Amino acid sequence: MKSAYLISLLLVVFADYCLASQQCSPRVECKPGYLYNPFSTTCLGIVNINQTWNQAKQWCEAAGETMLVFETGDEIFWFNNMRETHGAWKGYRGVAVHLGGMEVAGVWRWFGRIKDPLVVADWQRGQPDLSHQDCLAHWKDHRWHDVHCDDTMYLLTACEYSV
Repeated sequence: MKSAYLISLLLVVFADYCLASQQCSPRVECKPGYLYNPFSTTCLGIVNINQTWNQAKQWCEAAGETMLVFETGDEIFWFNNMRETHGAWKGYRGVAVHLGGMEVAGVWRWFGRIKDPLVVADWQRGQPDLSHQDCLAHWKDHRWHDVHCDDTMYLLTACEYSV
């Protein structure tokens, strides 16, 4: 477990170096406020729109994007690190962010660029808590929480698009 964590940390540090120096891959241009995610080859942004989960999903789609989904632990680790350290997102540290996951018929599924059941997860202890909270949010503690789909309080939205 420690070696997997160390490898993930090294990958994120290397990816961060590559992004900053543009030495490791062709330069990828993302929209202002969006960051290139080398693990999913997408540009990802946290959008300050105080909307319900369904409204946020529709907003991303109207912009030609999808809500953020994760296929690997490396993507989760990268997102947590960027959310904590990158200047473009530092102002959003203490706020929950809508992710592209929703519970349907007892199964948590992605509703973004992939439409599969969640394979990797980063739930806070005690989550999901089965209290009719069917939408996924990345909470202030950098863990996942299930939230009411019609909540708008303190929720931003993470959208992404392929490059």
